[in-house]
Amino acid sequence: MVDRLAPLRVAVTVGFNRRFDASHQQLRQRIQQGAIGAPELVQMACRASQMPSLDYLRASGGQMRD
Repeated sequence: MVDRLAPLRVAVTVGFNRRFDASHQQLRQRIQQGAIGAPELVQMACRASQMPSLDYLRASGGQMRD
């Protein structure tokens, strides 16, 4: 991935925080089966065990956008 993106000179981040979760595996399978179609954007929400502070929530774009 690094070699393919380097000539484009764009910022990129790769996250694998939940790749082994059953729900993520199910999503991948459904995409591969053609049940969902070609994804353009995958935006996920994570439910942490503790609520973040209100100051954080007011300024944040969300856990997956920070």
